[in-house]
Amino acid sequence: MIVHVRRYEDGVRRVETVAEVTGMEGNTPQLQDIFQFQRTGRKGKKVAGRYVATGIVPHVAEDLRSRGLDVPMQLFTPSQLVG
Repeated sequence: MIVHVRRYEDGVRRVETVAEVTGMEGNTPQLQDIFQFQRTGRKGKKVAGRYVATGIVPHVAEDLRSRGLDVPMQLFTPSQLVG
């Protein structure tokens, strides 16, 4: 998993994406985004937004479930808000 943090124009650092590494193409990692920060506008001087699922279920979730851990799969449904 890779967590990408970005400083937005309001000076606040936010997690922009959470991605899973799915493989390599030469020296370039191949990624698929699992969650993304979706801007919805501004609240005063602050950037407003929400975290949304992309609909992709990461391989690690299936691996954890096969080991008996309860991973709520609805977490990865695109309409679900995260955080």
